[in-house]
Amino acid sequence: MSEFIVILPVLLLLLLGAIQFGLLYYAKGSLNLAAFEAARAGALNQGKMDAMKLGLANGLRPLFTYGTSNSQVIGGFDIAKQEVDTYSRIDVVNPTADALHHWNNRIPNGNLAYSKEVGPGGITIQDANILKIKVTYCYPLQVPFINRTIVALVSSGATGLEKTCYDNKRLPLVAQGIVRMQSDYCPSC
Repeated sequence: MSEFIVILPVLLLLLLGAIQFGLLYYAKGSLNLAAFEAARAGALNQGKMDAMKLGLANGLRPLFTYGTSNSQVIGGFDIAKQEVDTYSRIDVVNPTADALHHWNNRIPNGNLAYSKEVGPGGITIQDANILKIKVTYCYPLQVPFINRTIVALVSSGATGLEKTCYDNKRLPLVAQGIVRMQSDYCPSC
């Protein structure tokens, strides 16, 4: 009995940790899909940030939908939109600002197979038409005690969105989405 009492806290810690990391694994898979959906929405809508945020919210919807009725799915999407607005960041990695400036704030998408135009740093028009985004999302840690333990272990020196994550017992997860543009890239049009 005394051995059981000594080992019980360690077993509980391992069990709770396993549950939390299982939830994190599911969330990371959902975020990978959501990042692709955000990039796809951006590729179809001239790289506009609002379209990418809606695509990200749509991809994160399974994390917040707890039923199959239309109202529950719509409610999950509404929660996902709020989460994206508050606890996420989308950074456009490609095309770069230099490439966008070179092509006068509108990277054309037509006749790419025949164009030999080269922009700054040797980037071709074909390469400039690949939308690559980096998505950071603050996933809420849901398992009691473990959430505080994980945050305490990884939160030192955090700034910006990461600090906001840790202050709210959330863990920043990062994913990338890469899609070829299906329209001209013109985020400010």
